[in-house]
Amino acid sequence: MGRVFGSYGPANRNGDAATVSVTSTGGSDVKTVIPPPTATACLLSCETTDGRFTCDGTTAPGPAAGHLLKSAASAPLYLPVAVALKWVSTAGTQSVLQVTWLE
Repeated sequence: MGRVFGSYGPANRNGDAATVSVTSTGGSDVKTVIPPPTATACLLSCETTDGRFTCDGTTAPGPAAGHLLKSAASAPLYLPVAVALKWVSTAGTQSVLQVTWLE
């Protein structure tokens, strides 16, 4: 049997929400998601229309290179880091990003 090097659970020990949803209504409606202090990783899922995000917490997402696209049709995305995220809809409709912070 293989060794288990670590496991994750929801990052909510200090009363912080482990799962956060943010809604962007269009390309100019940029949302910021800040990780709780105990988080070390996260899962991202897009519930509605596609959106773009950045992982530096300062740059607004757009069609430029370096901005990541999250599709509503794709599986949840695991990021092995807990960093501030910027989220924006790629369409003129609401785009909901759900972030589950892990520790």
